[in-house]
Amino acid sequence: MQSAIREVKEETGLTVTDLKPCGIVHWDHLDTGDKYLVFLYRTEDYTGEMISKTNEGKVYWMKLDALMKTDPKKLSPNFHEYLKLFLTDRYVEWHTPWEDNDKTYTADIW
Repeated sequence: MQSAIREVKEETGLTVTDLKPCGIVHWDHLDTGDKYLVFLYRTEDYTGEMISKTNEGKVYWMKLDALMKTDPKKLSPNFHEYLKLFLTDRYVEWHTPWEDNDKTYTADIW
């Protein structure tokens, strides 16, 4: 959780509090057997001023309905799948294999 707080501060300038776990993403590399876990949290509690830009690009708020309609190619890979974990209490785990240079993944969501 502390890592998530630090990342949000670094990427947005905001200080988040009262984080709630909302999912775990399990990645399994098909060739090497490497495992990669991502722990997802959500909150509506934050303070500070949002920065306007990072090395990765512009930082800005977007309404949820506009985000849901955004072309997936303009977002991080599988971002729409991750949203299911953030927005509902139904899904708690997302499991997917991955290969180097493969941007299309299939997932099992529990």
